[in-house]
Amino acid sequence: MKTAVIAAISLWFASTASAQTPRVPPDTGFILHEEKAVDRFVVQRWVSAANPEVSPPGFCECMTVVYEGARQVLEEHPDDAETSRCAALGPALGLFYTGRVAQGQALFRKLYRRPDARAVERKALEMARASPLWIAL
Repeated sequence: MKTAVIAAISLWFASTASAQTPRVPPDTGFILHEEKAVDRFVVQRWVSAANPEVSPPGFCECMTVVYEGARQVLEEHPDDAETSRCAALGPALGLFYTGRVAQGQALFRKLYRRPDARAVERKALEMARASPLWIAL
């Protein structure tokens, strides 16, 4: 009986350990910022060790990885141009449209460093200035 109990406990510990969420950086130079359980998923946000700052609204140079147990089900990577462009434009456009262009440019340049950054910034400003929602200060 004692052997059966020990075997059952050993088996339980082995299955629990194998189902634990990995804490392996999704890319070199990233460190774990936070981890949250959402239903049966674990969401990890990894930030760049070179720029670990996360702004109050949650913008950062980061990667998000979602696990279900030990199985990775989703990864949002900053190398995805469309994702990183949209993530940087969102907060910058809010500043552009309220007339805080210099602040918007500084934020966009901090968040988006791809080769097309200047062209994207120029086009965003052109579109914002042509909009009836534009507020010039």
